[in-house]
Amino acid sequence: MEAKYVDIAIVGAGFAGLNLAHAIADSGMNIAVIDKRQRCPDVFRAEKIEPNQAAIMREIGTLQYRTPCFPPVGKTLNISGDSVFEVDTLEQYCMSYGDTVNTLRDNLPANVQCVHETVSEILPGETGKVIFKSGDEVSAKLVVLACGLDIDLVDALGIVRKEHSDLVSLTFGFDIKKRDGADFELNGFNYFLPGEPDKIQYITVFPIGERMRVNLFTRLCRE
Repeated sequence: MEAKYVDIAIVGAGFAGLNLAHAIADSGMNIAVIDKRQRCPDVFRAEKIEPNQAAIMREIGTLQYRTPCFPPVGKTLNISGDSVFEVDTLEQYCMSYGDTVNTLRDNLPANVQCVHETVSEILPGETGKVIFKSGDEVSAKLVVLACGLDIDLVDALGIVRKEHSDLVSLTFGFDIKKRDGADFELNGFNYFLPGEPDKIQYITVFPIGERMRVNLFTRLCRE
């Protein structure tokens, strides 16, 4: 570990934290991105970049690091009940989350360093301190929390979360291919189940590079 004092410490080297690091890299400040993992594993998280997100990423120079770096999805088929219609997704891109995060890490500017440590505590103040389990620490003028589901750090700082226990959602992600190995004749489609408050809500099929991906969303409403 090199950093002892930086201008900005970003806790979490995921998609959000790394895009922020790239966005502020030209500010002339010293920046540290902190994450316990050397590389992002193949985790099931966001797999689409929507048009408004693509516009922001292009502005800060990170859209080029989406992986795989394929063209926009284009027109997809939407099916809802008896309605079948085609939708132009405009500038929607599909990506592998883990591969994209690792590409963003590999292309961090020189004034942004990655610190591979496990954060145990964050002490707020005029100068914030990020304490690691190893006993080392980093001081920063600004500490940004971009650690996603690390609830312990969020709760310890007194950040209030609102949970809606009346709705439970479970999502499945998997790849599909034709038995003969041929390409699919469509870019993708979305199938919605109207009038179904519980169980399967909708399914979306889209390409990530040369493979066809399926996300299946379910929901259960509790009384």
